[in-house]
This record gives sequence, structure tokens and C-alpha cells, in this order.
Amino acid sequence: MAQVTALIDKIVMNEDYNVSFYDQYGYVVQTLQTDVYVEVVADYLVCGSNGDSIKFYANTVSLIEGPTFSQAYTPITVAFYQQGSQYFERLSEIYDYIKNNIVSVVVRDITALKFADGTTQTTAASGGGGSGTVTSISTTSPITGGTITTTGTIGIDQADSTTDGYLSSTDWNTFNDKVPYTGAIADVDLGTHKLVADAVEFSLAPTNAPGAGQIAYDGATGSLSYLMNSSDVICHIGQQLFAYVKNAEAVTITKGQPVYLYQASGNKATIKLAYNTSDAGSAKTLGLAAEDITSGHNGFVICQGVLSGINTGSYNEGDTLYLGATAGTLTATKPYAPNHLVYIGVVEKANNGAGQIYVRPQNGYELDEIHNVDAKNPNDKDGIFYNTSNSLWEHKSISDVLGYTPGQGTVTSVAALTLGTTGTDLSSSVADSTTTPVITLNVPTASATNRGALSSGDWSKFDGKQNAITLTTIGSSGPATFSGDTLNIPEYSGGSGAAKSFMGTLTGFTMTAGQTVYGCFNYGTINTNELARIFVVPNACSVSNFYVRIFTAQPASGSLVYTVRKNQVDTAVVTTIAAGSAANTEANSGATSATYSAGDDMTFKAVNNASATSANTHNLSIMVEI
Repeated sequence: MAQVTALIDKIVMNEDYNVSFYDQYGYVVQTLQTDVYVEVVADYLVCGSNGDSIKFYANTVSLIEGPTFSQAYTPITVAFYQQGSQYFERLSEIYDYIKNNIVSVVVRDITALKFADGTTQTTAASGGGGSGTVTSISTTSPITGGTITTTGTIGIDQADSTTDGYLSSTDWNTFNDKVPYTGAIADVDLGTHKLVADAVEFSLAPTNAPGAGQIAYDGATGSLSYLMNSSDVICHIGQQLFAYVKNAEAVTITKGQPVYLYQASGNKATIKLAYNTSDAGSAKTLGLAAEDITSGHNGFVICQGVLSGINTGSYNEGDTLYLGATAGTLTATKPYAPNHLVYIGVVEKANNGAGQIYVRPQNGYELDEIHNVDAKNPNDKDGIFYNTSNSLWEHKSISDVLGYTPGQGTVTSVAALTLGTTGTDLSSSVADSTTTPVITLNVPTASATNRGALSSGDWSKFDGKQNAITLTTIGSSGPATFSGDTLNIPEYSGGSGAAKSFMGTLTGFTMTAGQTVYGCFNYGTINTNELARIFVVPNACSVSNFYVRIFTAQPASGSLVYTVRKNQVDTAVVTTIAAGSAANTEANSGATSATYSAGDDMTFKAVNNASATSANTHNLSIMVEI
């Protein structure tokens, strides 16, 4: 015989009294036939409530296989015969035999069956099992097949959203992977797994406020909120910033009091009550206590955001609050030196006990804390002065700034200002600077070497000089004319050669060391901006023989160079006054020429290459050929 490895878990009898043996997984191991007989005596044979499960009981009414029944039942005899009339004395022997061998068994000589619900069913007494004819089978949903009277098929549909039926393994796995959704009656515990979603929607009207480790929507602030651990402080995400610190005061710090960073203890920053009468108590102002914090214990301080549930009855809505002079107080009066100004926030709601403040501390600065001020360790009566060499404001005494120590004393009278004419430059002097000072101002007469007052003779001399000359070219014949400040040279035509004329100007200007200036031949002054001194050429021409005369001597440290320019570009017409040239020196460019078209810009450039003020340029002129 073949071997069977399954363990028998259940025996089921059908209408024909054939018996099937099932393993613990619900699969049929063997169905009993009528050609093999095995005899076993059992005191009890009990079926399940649905009439298909057979349970065997020993003489002591103890369960051999199946549920235990408390009441006793009338013994019945169940005879099993194996081919060859082998007899099994104990039920365990037939179990062992069936487990290890494929056999055919038929139930014989069953007087009655006792069911779990207490009812009995009489069966055929002997003769190889009962017999009968099935006339019809009816089915009810979800079993399909209708009423079968002869032959037919009984089935069951697969369950879906509208049909009852069997659950497929695919749907089972799908449902098994789901978590409760709308209407969940228990908490969802993801264990160590994370929640991944495009967005998480929170109820806009939560039933309860969030607890520790929970997040909920707060409609009053329009934000998600959570309860700080081991406290009554609720944080509105994105709208508040808190610090978890330790109270270093000997007393309780109450909710709403200003605090400053003190030191650290137990891996926590420590705080004390802040005040504005010293830098130590104000410079590191952190915020307001968000809860009562007892001495030596940890608690929360709000550094930015709204703090509510505090007494603001002594203020008005919109008041600006500052750090007060007494430790742990606020004031709506702006502090001034010597007290320190620390801005704390603005009163959003004025109320005794239900007020609220928007907190955002801004600490003031000492003068020596500003990044571009060097005012460490100042002395009495020092001032702040800017130093261009290091771009810093520095503290200095008046003596350091002036370079000397000014006289000290009490002025009792001041004499009239005395004028002098000595020296070569403007100067002043003070006699008896302590009590009766006499101030002398020396103003020498101006000359080629002196800076000073202009004498009346020089004024008449300068006033009699020619103004800047304006050149015109009206007419085509006749002599050139000079009237007032206008020089007219007609545009001559015909003849055997080009018309020649000249332009000139009396200027009388000097230049500082290394300076460059610009001018033109119809304007009597110079300018550092070339575009302010342009002469527009009215007719095509060429220029040459550029003459320059100086009125005073040129310093020996450098030359004077004059260049005729065309459209803001140097030409080859250049005149140089050599370094060290004496007064009334004259120089010219020679025959080198530059050509111009009508509409071109004409200027001259003067460059002082000396390291001192240049000679006074008195006269410039140039030859023009049309």
C-alpha cells in the first residue's frame, strides 16, 4: 500500500454514510469505500451542529478528537472492518493505521448518531450503509445552480462591490494591505513604517486639542499645532519659535516675564530675569517665558510669535513694549541712556489674563559694538572722528585730532582783528590766547608768487584786458574787422592761393601739479571738461604754427605741453614749454598741421607735468588756412 503523510484532523460522513478523512489544512486525505472493513469500538459518536463532523469519545467521556461536551450521551457502537478482518482495539490504532496507509473504510452497525445540539439521527443498522434517492437540491445565494432534480452544477460567484461570493486570493491580499479610512473605529498603528502621500489632510474642525506627540489644525491661527512635551504650551507650526531652557533664578519665573540667556547647566541653556539697567541683563534678551518655570527646572521661552493668556490690562492694543528697568518687567515707555533699549514686541490684545503679545526681541547696541566704530576704552571728553585710512570711526581727544594741545584759560576780552600784509601767503596768529587774545590776520598783496589780496592797480590791469574773442566769417570780401569781442574774417574766394588767418585768445590761467585742462580759441577760460570748451569748425581748413606764451616762470620739475585736438583726439600739432622756462617764454608747434572738415570739433589740451603750480599761460594763437 502507498504511504500517507497527512495527519487526520476531521472525519466527515455524507448521505450515503461514506466517510472522508481531512488533514489539518482542510484537504481530503481519503474517502472510505465499501470493499475494506475495519472494526473499532467507540462509546460515543457525535456529529457537529451542521451534521457532517464525526467526533469519537472514549468510555470515560473524554474527547479523543474534536470539542468537549459536558453532558453524557447514550453509547453507540461503530464497527470498522479492514480487509482480512484485522481488529483494532483502540481508536488511536486506527488513526495510526489510517495516517500511514491508504485504506477503504465503511461505517457499519451504527444504531444512532448524537449531535452537538442534543438531537439524534437514526441510521441503517447494518448492511453496508444507508440508501435513498435525492429528488432535488436547492441553492441560495451566494451558491448558484438553482433547484437541481436530476443533474446540474453547483457553484459560487466571486465577490465584488455588488455581488456576494467567495473572496479571491488577490482581493484577500489587497484587503489585507489596507488600513482603516473614513469611519475608522480604532487607531491606525503603522509600527516602524512611514506614511508616504502627496498631501495629508487634517480636519478643519477637530474634536479635541492636540496632545503630546499629536498634531492638529488650529482654526484660530490657521496653522497646524502640537502640544510641547510635558507642558501646557502649544506650538503653532510656522508661527512661533520656542527655546527649551532651565531657570537659574532662585524664584519661579512666571509666564510673560522677559528673560535673558545666562549660562548653561545639564546640557541646557540657563535663563534669568532680564532688565534694562545694565548690559549684562539686557544684551542677551531671549524672549518671554511661555509658562511658569520653577527654580532649577526646565521650561519653554517664546523667542518669536504670539504669546497669549497673559495680563496686558495696563497697556493698549498696538502699544510697543520694551524691556523694563526692574528685573522681569516690561514697559510701554521707550527707554533712553543710560538705560538700555531692548524692543520686546507689540500688544495684540489688551486684557487682564487673556491678553496677547507678538514677541520679537531686538537688542540695542552700545556705541563700541557697532562694526565700524572703534571706541574701546575711551577717555574722558574723547570724541568720535572718522579715519579714512582704515574706514573706522575712532575715539580721539581734541589734542590728537588738532595735532596740538589748545591753550586753556578764561577769555576775558578780545581785541579787534588786526590785519597785516607780511609774508607770501595768508596766515594768522594769536597773542595771549588764554585771557585777552589778539588775533592778527596777514593778507599779503597778490602777485605771481604771493597768494593774497588783489591790489587796485592789478585790478585795473586785469580789467583792461581783452575779453574772450568770438570769431565770425561773415562776407566774402573786404578786410577783417575786430569790434568789441568779435573778430570777423570774411570767407574770401578766388585768388591764386588759400586764404590765411589766425585765431587767438588771451587767457591768463595756471594749473595745479599734474593737472590737465581744455580750452578753445574763442573762449577766454579753461575747463577740466573738454565738452564744455568745444569750437565747431564752420569751414574745411588746416591749422599750424600753434604759439604759446607764458606770463610767469614754469617750475623746473616739469614741462607744459599744449596739443591741438580734433573731435576729442590729439593731432600732431603740439607746443611744449620746457621745464624751468622763464617768464614771457614763447614756443610754437612749427609747420606741422592738422586738417578739419566743416562741423569738426576743435579744442586744445594743456597738461602741467610739473609737481607744482604751472606758469601763467598768457596768450595762445594759431594759423588757419582755408
